[in-house]
Amino acid sequence: MKRTLLAAALLAMPITFAQTAQAEIMVGLTDDFEGGTVLGWVMGPPANPQPQNIADGGPNGAGDAFLRVDSLGGNGPSSRLILFNTDQWAGDYLAAGVGEISVAFNNLGATQLAMRIAVESGDTWFASSDPLLLPAGSGWTQAVFSLAEADVTRVQGSASYADALSNVTELRILSAAGTPNFRGDAIIASVGVDNITALPEPGAAVVLTGVLMLLGRRRACS
Repeated sequence: MKRTLLAAALLAMPITFAQTAQAEIMVGLTDDFEGGTVLGWVMGPPANPQPQNIADGGPNGAGDAFLRVDSLGGNGPSSRLILFNTDQWAGDYLAAGVGEISVAFNNLGATQLAMRIAVESGDTWFASSDPLLLPAGSGWTQAVFSLAEADVTRVQGSASYADALSNVTELRILSAAGTPNFRGDAIIASVGVDNITALPEPGAAVVLTGVLMLLGRRRACS
């Protein structure tokens, strides 16, 4: 299942976990590409072109950087729209309480995309069961992908869901129509990606918001 509603209450918190390749997976971790780099997000080598940091034209308009990812279709290392990270997005998602991944997309190409996320642990892969269908010329669209066990499909390997999510070694963003997979489709495509954010499970976000409201009331009364 995917949701297109961002957990605004969480993202409005004054604490920001910034975009660094040395970061550890945690709720609130955000890659917004404002530093001018790709923050460890790559396509499989020797894919060419590799993702590019574009300094202008992100979801917030002028001056908002984003990542541009292109695939060439056909055969070869650049044929598939697959973006992955093995640095700050690896780790124990269950212990960190990360239950969703939010991503802003802009389909810059002429073909509809079927965006999913996938996580790797050893030889095991889990991928989004349902894709976000992103039409050509979509403009910026905020999507939230659930990592709940009911919303992902094991597409390779034998590790349990709990074991895999406790030791994620790669987070992948890709376009894969049809059945869930982590390899993606050979497709000519161009997509903007921004504000990749780790969110808690929806219920946890509600609890967190309630705690923050309670603390606010107590401070107001003191």
